[in-house]
Amino acid sequence: MVVSFIGHRDIEDKGRVYEKIVAVMRDLIINHTADVFLFGSRSDFDSLCVKAAEELKAEFPHIERI
Repeated sequence: MVVSFIGHRDIEDKGRVYEKIVAVMRDLIINHTADVFLFGSRSDFDSLCVKAAEELKAEFPHIERI
């Protein structure tokens, strides 16, 4: 399954949002067979999603980041 993330330019509570992104991505990988993640490139949200995917790549080496 391919999942895309595109979001808001500015985020105030990045720590809380990052934790939620990691939890959602982990759920998508484990329970919904997500294996490809697409990202935007111009916002705080996009950067947090890329960071989360990089972290999860260590745990799930089969996922792809685009």
